[in-house]
Amino acid sequence: MTKSHKNSDQINQLLSERQITHGNFLDKAHLIQAQKDVMREYGSWKSMDPDMQESLDMIATKIARILIGDSYHHDNWIDIAGYAMLVANRLQQQEKNNE
Repeated sequence: MTKSHKNSDQINQLLSERQITHGNFLDKAHLIQAQKDVMREYGSWKSMDPDMQESLDMIATKIARILIGDSYHHDNWIDIAGYAMLVANRLQQQEKNNE
């Protein structure tokens, strides 16, 4: 077996495993893009800091994984909390620095 064939097999195995926990990629991509379109139309999106926007984008991805894939896959729930905490921690530090 060639190295590229072995790599291809490993990638396909990983993709099969991820489809179980993350759901069908095409279905998920449609949902994620729809969520992002809505987020960009409302509120203060354009004035938000890049880390806030990116955190919301990643949270949208995790929400789609929960809805399309395995809703009991705990990593997705932890990741949502983690992305929110990254922004919250930065804002908290910023407030301390401004005092």
